Order: sequence, then C-alpha cells, then structure tokens
Amino acid sequence: MNLVKKTVLIIMGLLLISFFFFIISFSIFDKKKLVVNNIHSNSKVCMLTFDDGPSLDVDNKIMDILEQNNVEGTFFYIGRNIEENSQNVKTLFKRILDSGSYIGNHTYSHSKYQFNEGLLLEEIYKTNELILNNIENPDNYFIPIRLPYLQYFAGLEWVLEKLNQNYFVEGYLSGDWKYNTFGKEKLIKRYIKNVSEKNILIIHSFPKVINFLPDLILRLKSEGYAFATFNPNSKNYYKNYGELNI
Repeated sequence: MNLVKKTVLIIMGLLLISFFFFIISFSIFDKKKLVVNNIHSNSKVCMLTFDDGPSLDVDNKIMDILEQNNVEGTFFYIGRNIEENSQNVKTLFKRILDSGSYIGNHTYSHSKYQFNEGLLLEEIYKTNELILNNIENPDNYFIPIRLPYLQYFAGLEWVLEKLNQNYFVEGYLSGDWKYNTFGKEKLIKRYIKNVSEKNILIIHSFPKVINFLPDLILRLKSEGYAFATFNPNSKNYYKNYGELNI
C-alpha cells in the first residue's frame, strides 16, 4: 500500500471517528434541560404566544381580540420585521406592554442555525437591542427567546451560557399555518387536546389567526383556563400561577 492510500485511509478513519462522537454527543444531549413547554401549576393555566411578527395590521387585530376577552399573551418577534416596521412599531409595543402582554425574541432572520451558534448568538443580541430600543422602560426588561422551527442542537447550551439565560421557550405547535387544510374546528380541537401536556400555546401572526383566536379563547375559558403572560407587571404574570418546567 503506497503512502497516498495510507493517508486517505487515515483521514477517512478520523472522519468516521469524529462523526461517531458527534452522533453520541447529540444523542445524549438532553433537550429538556434547555427548553420550557409548560407552566407547572396547581391550577389550570395556559399561555398564548404569537410568533413571526411584528405585523402591524395582524398584531393590532390580535390585541383587539385579547383586550375584548380580557386576556394577555406574549409576542415573539423577528428582528428583521421590527426593522421593516420601524416607523410605527413603538406604538404597537407600547400597546402590547401597557395591556399586560409581553414581547420576546424570535431571532433576527428566522433561519436554521445548526453548526452556526455564533450567528444565532449575534442575531439574538441584535434582536434584543431592537426590542429594547422600541420600548419605554428597557431597564431590567427580561427578553424570553423562542428559536425558529423549535430547533435544537448541542451548541445551544453554550448560547444560553453566553446570554446568561436558563432556557428557550417552546410550547405546543398546532400547525395553524395549515389553517386552510385543518379548518377552524379541527385546529381548535388540536389546541384543546394538547393544552394539558404543553400549556404554552404557539400561534402565528398571520391573517387567518383572526378566524380562530376568539373561539379558541372562549373554549379555553370554558375549560377553566386562566391566561398567563411573561409580563411581571401583570396580575397574570406566570409566576403568580407557578413556575416554568425547566
């Protein structure tokens, strides 16, 4: 066997060993230590969360529905969308926070970040800054984070350490973007069926939300659920009901 073949075999062997250790490390990575899906409480409570905004028209309509039903929610916003709505976003943010609802971080570009933890961290910082620059009282404002696609990978623990935070927010993903396939009743049933297991509910800021959100709130109320928020200034702050299941 000549030197070239030996070198190729050695390189291939090292690559296989590296891949093996990557698979092992990924398989033992415990997602439960890094994400929250529930408020652990002795009472029936849920949290309405809204992803992918800000969309000024849709989010103001969502706020209309929340206020009409005397409930609150948490909006996870994409930094790029904040920039695109920069002229009017402060008014929306003030409305959200004054009502008892809250604003969190959904990264800057809503991308997939596996193998690029540095980019993820950079985007979280950038979006945090955009949020803080558009609220009236940024001091000591805690910004919860939800990753796009509920993605997870081994590098996320390092990201949380850099952010000095303990968790990413997940929850029940209903498939509401398939509203035209499911229809209103089936979609609401999916939320109701799963709320006892994952009481943080993920909803998206898109026009169809107006069709099902009022009825979803009424169904949850009829089932005896209260509605929590991340806003510490609200009487419905989640810590008044229990703790996140970290």
